[in-house]
Amino acid sequence: MKIVNLTPHDLTVYLTDDTTLTIPASGTVARVAQAYTPLGTLDLGNAQVPLVATTFGTIQELPDPQPGVLYVTSGLVAQAAWNLGRTDVLAPDTGSGAVRDDQGRILGVKRFLAHPGLKL
Repeated sequence: MKIVNLTPHDLTVYLTDDTTLTIPASGTVARVAQAYTPLGTLDLGNAQVPLVATTFGTIQELPDPQPGVLYVTSGLVAQAAWNLGRTDVLAPDTGSGAVRDDQGRILGVKRFLAHPGLKL
């Protein structure tokens, strides 16, 4: 199985506590188009903060499915792809599957999130 990393950075996967695998960034970053609609301003007393609604659009830079290839993207892109029926898209589990340093920064992941219909 070939894995193509469509995130902007190398991914470190912890296979064990002592063994890691690095999946290099491919140079292409998959993203979901976003549009913003102004909703007004939130009054915080001494500050005014703009509020906007986000509408998500098409997925950009996600290649068509290919046999034997899985694509790693952000969680947002993966969710959008899964909603379209794409089972070949993974996302790093940056929740409970993440390995963090003593300041809470993510060092890597222990697993990926996948569409329930993925067949290996």
